[in-house]
Amino acid sequence: MSDSERSASSGMSKRKWFQMLQPVWNIAIVVLVTLFVWRQRADLTQAVRELRLANWHWLILIVASAVLAHAFITLTLSTVFLRIGRRIPFIPALMTHAEREMIAAVMPL
Repeated sequence: MSDSERSASSGMSKRKWFQMLQPVWNIAIVVLVTLFVWRQRADLTQAVRELRLANWHWLILIVASAVLAHAFITLTLSTVFLRIGRRIPFIPALMTHAEREMIAAVMPL
């Protein structure tokens, strides 16, 4: 078996191995989020109580500002990737950045 055949079969086996791990990762994420919510339930209850008492105009402003900040960060990253020769569409890049931020907020390891 040549080196190229061995590397191709090795890549295929790694891909199958990662595909087999997908359900494990899904379960691990659900368990970690559940554990986070369980441990932080008092803080989350207090946060919900504060949000109910908050002025909705300020909440809308905060959410709009956060979305705008994420859009600017994504635009900057897209520009950097474009300069190195990789074009990434804005909406998928924005969604990927938002997913990364949500994961970092729940599991900051």
